[in-house]
Amino acid sequence: MAAISGKNGSVTKGGAAIAQVRSFSLEPTAELQAYNSSSTGGHTNRVAGNDDWTATVEVYADDGTVPDIVQGEAYDFEFLVSATGTKYSGNALVAGTPIEVDIEGAALVGVSFSIEGNGELTKT
Repeated sequence: MAAISGKNGSVTKGGAAIAQVRSFSLEPTAELQAYNSSSTGGHTNRVAGNDDWTATVEVYADDGTVPDIVQGEAYDFEFLVSATGTKYSGNALVAGTPIEVDIEGAALVGVSFSIEGNGELTKT
């Protein structure tokens, strides 16, 4: 199996590409329910519970403006891993939108969006 590059990865919100994406991380999780019983032989067994997912998207502010994403609002997101790769999509609420401004170093202005899934994350 060959390695893939994320250089052509992208994120869309409501069908429109988010500009200047630097990186994203996507974390699907399953809540595991632990149990012990007379049938587990003194060991802990687990079964899958509810699924959940979170994501973080890091972007540069484009032309001096911060992307139009508001904390507390729900949007449909798509995460494309690479140009020919896997796509994940789902509805999510934006938990936070911190803006990073480095005055001393005159670095590019960065924005990081914390996203929490609002339903199923679909992989295609």
